[in-house]
Amino acid sequence: MLLALVDNLCNGKFHKHLQNLYAPLVVRYVDLMESSIAQSIHRGFERESWEPVNNGSGTSEDLFWKLDALQTFIRDLHWPEEEFGKHLETRLKLMSSDMIESCIKR
Repeated sequence: MLLALVDNLCNGKFHKHLQNLYAPLVVRYVDLMESSIAQSIHRGFERESWEPVNNGSGTSEDLFWKLDALQTFIRDLHWPEEEFGKHLETRLKLMSSDMIESCIKR
């Protein structure tokens, strides 16, 4: 059950404590995923066979799968603090744009 759905827990001390506790971990996870995706693009294109896979190459398919998984993770958090939630969404959009641009340049 989501804390946000329980009236006596929503935005209470405990809820705020959890937000403060987990926000840095979420940011760190997004940082690690960004680094991991960037490395996989770099390594992937070095070993790319350039054989078509669905609508692109193996590396581009991997990129889109990872970005989709990260977007699903962020969406499924249902972050209660609106400003931080928007920050996560904006960061993911910028990251996706940068990664796709990097992919195109290769």
